[in-house]
Amino acid sequence: MTTTELSPALLSCSATHLPPLRSQRFSEQSVRLSVSDTALGLTLFKKNKIGLDNCNINGYFGPTTMRRGTHTVIRQTRTTDPAGRRSVLSRACRSACKVAAGALLATSISGTATLALADEGNYPTKPIRVIVPFKPGGRTDTVARLLGEKIQEKGWLSQPMVVLNADGGAGANAVNQMRRGDADGHTAVHWHHQLLISIAMQLGDFTLDDFKSVGYTGGGSPVWVVREDSPYNTLPELIDALKAEPRSLVEAVGIGTIPHFVGAMLANEAGFETRYVTAPSSADRLRLVLGGNADIALFAASEFIGQGKGLKALVYFGRERLPELPDVPTASELGLDVSWANPNWWLVPADTPDDVVAKLAGALEKAIADPEIIEYFQKNTLEAYWVDGESAMADAQKTLNALKPVADSIK
Repeated sequence: MTTTELSPALLSCSATHLPPLRSQRFSEQSVRLSVSDTALGLTLFKKNKIGLDNCNINGYFGPTTMRRGTHTVIRQTRTTDPAGRRSVLSRACRSACKVAAGALLATSISGTATLALADEGNYPTKPIRVIVPFKPGGRTDTVARLLGEKIQEKGWLSQPMVVLNADGGAGANAVNQMRRGDADGHTAVHWHHQLLISIAMQLGDFTLDDFKSVGYTGGGSPVWVVREDSPYNTLPELIDALKAEPRSLVEAVGIGTIPHFVGAMLANEAGFETRYVTAPSSADRLRLVLGGNADIALFAASEFIGQGKGLKALVYFGRERLPELPDVPTASELGLDVSWANPNWWLVPADTPDDVVAKLAGALEKAIADPEIIEYFQKNTLEAYWVDGESAMADAQKTLNALKPVADSIK
């Protein structure tokens, strides 16, 4: 991206070319016209001189938008009119382009202004906002901060990563925060597969198309458990019992939560059915199972290990067996195509340039492989691994496809 700094003096004579609401923005100390032929469809070339002939308009783009702050940023987004045709370049942006070209021409003649050039290779040029859709202190928040601190400590990115907590609205608040930023790599979201549940349940005005996947930085998978004195010692035994007597066992879940969806995906895959008792939290699920009011429940592996007694794990939903639970098989080992890694998923706006995403991904991949980070993950019964952005998105889409039938059954 080419960024050209222009002094107000050079722009003042041409500011009247812009509509009134736009021209008043030129009263700021400086004006920045951000130009990228791939993102904006405008290109300014500086050769021996810069004039109107060097301000090329490539394609048709929609209304100009401006960002508050020290600088005004003029950018373009693709839009269509009601008839489905792409709209012409807005008059405001055409005017702005002429203003910029004229000012640059004046610069080349008088030498009174400074031309500052920057491109995406300098990313990041300011702190990276990492939006977390949960309150501070949880796993997603903690991992985002740890990785950000490690990246800053090692100098893998030239700017810090600053966490912004935006909980509520089933993730809608976080997505709205993301949309307020530019698609330039300086705004990211750190989430997990609760995002997929929100999409499957249509709890917000967003889909996977709103995001570009940067990658997974590890995660943690749950276990499906019964009471320690349960007659079922293996998952196949429990499945056989439920097939013989459908709905004969009670599963503690919070409707629309991860335990509900994971249990339902397993039931759909294996062909059995339980009946539900409502248990919104892990404490509720534990109380119901230990008290004999439920037979089955889902817990994070760390919760199960921390409980220490009274429960028996029948299956682990990770990709591989957990070292702390070597005798608990994965669902895939048992021939069931069900997994729930609940990965730490890094996302950026869908229009973020690929080279910027690659630079952010490279820093995160190094961070998740750092010995101190691995040690933290192991101590918290988490798995430290890296999955690239494309593979992560494919995995997420597969999981979303499995979630949709469950969501349809409870809407």
